[in-house]
Amino acid sequence: MNDKKKEIISNILGIIFIIWFIGSFIVMIKIGKNDDILCLAVFGQLFFVPGLITLVAAIKAKESFWVQGIITLVGAGVIVGTLIEKY
Repeated sequence: MNDKKKEIISNILGIIFIIWFIGSFIVMIKIGKNDDILCLAVFGQLFFVPGLITLVAAIKAKESFWVQGIITLVGAGVIVGTLIEKY
């Protein structure tokens, strides 16, 4: 793939990430008014998804990935813990 295509793909993924991030905060505000527990689950995915993306990138680049692994586990733990508490 040439540099122009990589730049376009990078820009599109950046825009998608920003929309997802802002949308998560909007959902947290809407849900937080009615249900604090599910608001915490949405907060947990704010750690889980970027942590998972950076974890995959670090493994692919064959770098040390323990920090990304911890962030991913924290996000997953918050999501699972809040859903167990709710249901």
